[in-house]
Amino acid sequence: MNTGKEILEGITKAVKDRGTTAIAVQKALGINPNTWNQWYQRDTPPKTETLAALCEYLDIDANELLGLRKRDEKNPESLSNQEKHVLHQIKKLNSKEFWSVMNIIDAMEAEDYMKEHPEEVEDILED
Repeated sequence: MNTGKEILEGITKAVKDRGTTAIAVQKALGINPNTWNQWYQRDTPPKTETLAALCEYLDIDANELLGLRKRDEKNPESLSNQEKHVLHQIKKLNSKEFWSVMNIIDAMEAEDYMKEHPEEVEDILED
């Protein structure tokens, strides 16, 4: 079972993956910002009802978040509804469309890398 800190890291990752913010999640679910901050200051996960609401809102599996089950990405049953939808849409693409999407994903990953490692990018550009 995951520690409180690991559960909170999972929530943080899910917020980022969903492309939203902690403030937006707090507003959508009626979570007091002070309560949210206390979870992180004390490495204490939210209460069960709140955790369930977060999992539903962020489309994450509570068992995975709690560390009760590891995600098997090869098994379609372990995918979130959003991931299943994306996979379904990708399967409908022709080859040219598929590679266009892959190029976009590569560009997004490169942009994320540059944001996370600006000093390395600066070194490369100086060479």
